[in-house]
Amino acid sequence: MLTFISLSIDTTAEAVIFGGSRTGNSRPTAWYSSSVGSHGYTSNFDKARNYWNAHSKVNITKSSTSANSDRYYVSNTSTSGLLGIMTPYTSSGNRADIHGNWNYATFHVFENSMRSTSNYSASRVNYNIAHEIGHSIKMAHASKAYHSVMPHGWITIPSSLTVYDQQEIDRKW
Repeated sequence: MLTFISLSIDTTAEAVIFGGSRTGNSRPTAWYSSSVGSHGYTSNFDKARNYWNAHSKVNITKSSTSANSDRYYVSNTSTSGLLGIMTPYTSSGNRADIHGNWNYATFHVFENSMRSTSNYSASRVNYNIAHEIGHSIKMAHASKAYHSVMPHGWITIPSSLTVYDQQEIDRKW
């Protein structure tokens, strides 16, 4: 089941930010699995990275190797309504706690879930990917539906980095 969210702006809001730290802080590298290109999502991933890279404290660069890089995938899921997921890992390859320290993360966006919605569009795919990438720089879900890419749901990506997301990056990094 998908939840649709209407956005409102509240400048006093604060998202929950994952605690701990990560290698590269807000400047991780990103490796695209061949599944990204084979499903036609390369430009969506690039746009989603650029959403966050609009902030001077963030610089998520693309890498040609998966070693020590965040790993981006497009796949399918049997979990109804699950649009994407980020999983953090330690340098030894063990799953890390989101409030602990991690070295890299894997990201899966689920094409079958995205396509099964009645409002599937490139902008919503960009949002979903930007949302998952936001987790890689320790951004958690916004506690309410703010003008951000971090609330739960399936919305359209803002045309530029929102004030709310900028403030949350500043607060963390």
